[in-house]
Amino acid sequence: MKSFKFELSFPGDLKSVRAFCMGVRDLLRNVWPDKEQLVQDVELCLMEALSNVIFHAHKDRPQKIIRFQILGRQKDVVIRIYDSGIGFNLDRAAVQLPALQDDHGRGLFVILHLMDDVSYQKNKQWNYLQMVKKF
Repeated sequence: MKSFKFELSFPGDLKSVRAFCMGVRDLLRNVWPDKEQLVQDVELCLMEALSNVIFHAHKDRPQKIIRFQILGRQKDVVIRIYDSGIGFNLDRAAVQLPALQDDHGRGLFVILHLMDDVSYQKNKQWNYLQMVKKF
């Protein structure tokens, strides 16, 4: 069994997020070289979730910090993204694929369809999105 835990805090700007997602992708490829689909699903969902933090929770304020945690376990990988911005209600029934011509609004749809479990909690200090991908 290969297991690990990795935590990091970083500024909420797109350049940092892109580099960070590539680093997580490389980490997962090293840990699970035979699970490319898992790696691709996690990378895409991570990028979507972090983009949502930047544009919606933090409202384009790159000085706000994003906390990240990833747990690699025997049968799944758990990703937690913490932010201190505006929270939201995760209503799965309300999340639908937007019209083809829309250039936004696919993030939560993609996350809910690629991940096996998604939850969101908010409190006074931090909000966090948890995504679980089983394999």
